[in-house]
Amino acid sequence: MKEYYVNYQNKRLFFEVPEGWEVILFHEFAPPSKPFDPKEKIRKALDNPIGSMPLEEMIKPGMQVAVLFDDLQRATPVEMVLEELIPRILRAGLNERDVLLICAPGTHPVPSLEALKKKIGDHFFERFKERIFAHDPHSKANYPIGRTTWGLQVEINPYVASADLVIGIGECTPHPCAGYGGGSKIIMPGICSYKTVAQHHLSWMRHYSSRVGLLNGNPFYEEIVEVGRLARLSFKIDVVLDEKGGFLNAFAGDPVLEHREASAYLETLYGLPIPEFPDVTIVSAHPLETGVQATKALNVASVFTKPGGIILWVSPQTDPQALRALGEELKKVEDISEFQKKILKEEIPEYFLNLSVSYIMQVIYFKSLTARFKVVNISEEVEKNLIENLGFAHFSTLDEALSHFRKEIPKAKVAIIPSGGYLIPKMGWL
Repeated sequence: MKEYYVNYQNKRLFFEVPEGWEVILFHEFAPPSKPFDPKEKIRKALDNPIGSMPLEEMIKPGMQVAVLFDDLQRATPVEMVLEELIPRILRAGLNERDVLLICAPGTHPVPSLEALKKKIGDHFFERFKERIFAHDPHSKANYPIGRTTWGLQVEINPYVASADLVIGIGECTPHPCAGYGGGSKIIMPGICSYKTVAQHHLSWMRHYSSRVGLLNGNPFYEEIVEVGRLARLSFKIDVVLDEKGGFLNAFAGDPVLEHREASAYLETLYGLPIPEFPDVTIVSAHPLETGVQATKALNVASVFTKPGGIILWVSPQTDPQALRALGEELKKVEDISEFQKKILKEEIPEYFLNLSVSYIMQVIYFKSLTARFKVVNISEEVEKNLIENLGFAHFSTLDEALSHFRKEIPKAKVAIIPSGGYLIPKMGWL
């Protein structure tokens, strides 16, 4: 029998599908074979901004510039971008004291000084030590700057609100709700208050058009763009990386227009035509295997798996404390719509405030998933009851899971995605 595999942490897990199961899709994404010079790509992007005047022409003497960057949950090579960006800012007439470096983690835990140093490198950490800040979504210093046309009150970081020019550094990736990460997401959720992020995410997450690979008509994305404009995000640099963190490309300029081009480029790499709904989807979370990021592959698999089908989600579980909190909350939730409304009324359980808004979203996602699919987690070294409390079945190995289900399902059409973290499903019937 033919052997297949999925990627799991730093290894491949090999397996054979049961007799009678037809594999209709097995796809491993391959990055372009041509090597790229990251610095040259970043330099070229900054020299040729998309839909924007050159950054140097935006800067006027005496301005205070806020440079936003994402946290360690993203592989963005921030230090490499800063090596090209900071000299341009200074050549335009500013002093180092005019530049603030602000980590924009959204509602993720506020990064430590060590984490900031790891993200931007020793050189820039020491050089800007007194002007490096990490956004705190719970800080009372965050304040409102207005409302979107949908009525969302936007509260942002005070340093960003008072800056004369706001620049962002991030990564364009597939996103299960916003269509694509990057762009104005450095503002929303990057430097918004917990309240603002929760109101936005919980309002739009279940909309039909809030899905991976879709920008036009996607309200989750469109309100993010509007928040970015309210916060005066003027210039954005987005990199595109492969599944192993290797550098592929860079885009810079107007935050909306450069992001559109980055997203289109990403789709050429990770867009995957789905021939038909499979009965069984075997999907790995790789390379996004940390915390809530690991659920992105699971959520994407739910888009194209046959209703009532099986999703074998191969993913390590790196945060047992969060799993336990999710499991306890899921036990209490009988109606996901009522739970969603409760959160929108700001009735958020205390223990969730120490977790990102994404974890609250998982309560709704998981409850919805278990109503529509049989979800099975394949992971090593995790307490089985933690997974079962989520409403999922658990097996330590793929062989165990497949041996179990071959008895239940003698025939099935199967999709196998060795690395699902970056998958952009393309379905002609939708």
